Amino acid sequence: LQQRHPQLSLVRIVGSAGALADVPGHDLTYQAEAGLVQGGAMPPSLFADMAGALMASEAVLKAWLLRQRSGHGNLQETGLAQAAQWLAL
Repeated sequence: LQQRHPQLSLVRIVGSAGALADVPGHDLTYQAEAGLVQGGAMPPSLFADMAGALMASEAVLKAWLLRQRSGHGNLQETGLAQAAQWLAL
């Protein structure tokens, strides 16, 4: 598809690098690893999912800006674990 449409960009919302790249996870796992879960209490919302969506929308804008400058599509990647770590700052 990229060969036929070189201006096409791709945003991945799944991390593919790191020691835990092959370990499945979900919102609660990412929140717990980032230190956002207190005791045994369930978090009030799927914060990592929502932050991941926000980071993905930022990645879309970044991809668009880069394409505007270069004329070529590009690959952007973000993950829910990264989003949970951002929330924990």
